[in-house]
Order: sequence, then C-alpha cells, then structure tokens
Amino acid sequence: MDTGPLSASQFDEIHETARLLALLGIPIHMELLCALATGEADVGTLSAMTGREVSHVSRHLVRLRDEGLLERRLNWKRHVYRLRAGVEVGLAGTVLRVVITRRGRSVCVECAQVTGTPTLAVTSPEVRTARVAVRCVEDPHRAAGGA
Repeated sequence: MDTGPLSASQFDEIHETARLLALLGIPIHMELLCALATGEADVGTLSAMTGREVSHVSRHLVRLRDEGLLERRLNWKRHVYRLRAGVEVGLAGTVLRVVITRRGRSVCVECAQVTGTPTLAVTSPEVRTARVAVRCVEDPHRAAGGA
C-alpha cells in the first residue's frame, strides 16, 4: 500500500466522496432519492410519500438539486423533480444502492441490513471498497411529526 502524500486528484476524490456521504447520510435525502427512482414527482406528492411537511421536503429537494443530484422543471405552477442523469437509485430486497457519476468518476454507495447490523459499502475507481458498520439513529424530524 502506498503511504506517500495524496495527489491532487486523490485529495479531490476523497473530499467529493465524503461530501456525498454526508449528503446521503441525511435520512430524508435517501427517502427522496428512493421516491424519485420510480419517476418524477412534485413537492406535494413527495410530501405525501414521505409523510413529511411540504416545507421540509421542499427545503431538502432544493439542497439535492443544488448538489447536482436532481433536476427541476416547472409544470404549470408546480415544481416537478427527477433524478439527474448520472444518478441511479435501486432497492433490491434489503439492499439500497446509489450510484452517482460526475466528471467521469462514479461513487457507489450500498446500504444493506446484514444480520441486524446495517453495513455501508462505498466504492470509487481510486479507492478500494470500504465497509463501515453504521448505527441507525431515529430521525428527530420524523419522530416529531415531520416538522
């Protein structure tokens, strides 16, 4: 294993991956991405699908759009969102897989429930697969009624 200093591209790759993991680590972001995996939807529909307030959903949709994961179009008076090209979300059994491709690089995040312990696997072309056990935390917004 090379223990020398990181190259500029490795440094950028690590920071981009960490930023995406932080973004995907917010439960409502994953819920919205999964909801949009089946097709486009407006804010009201996504609010009903997630059981959260429209303002809460809207705020997080804007953040996902600003980060380049979603596209938005105006349909009459409603904003309709969809996954941007290069963002793939799939759910197979208990495995959730998100692949984000940007600037020719792909980051794949898989979350699986394995023997009662959630496991997160992150892969990218320049980084070997990393598996990390993550602790599930109750989302305080959901517990408080979707504020």
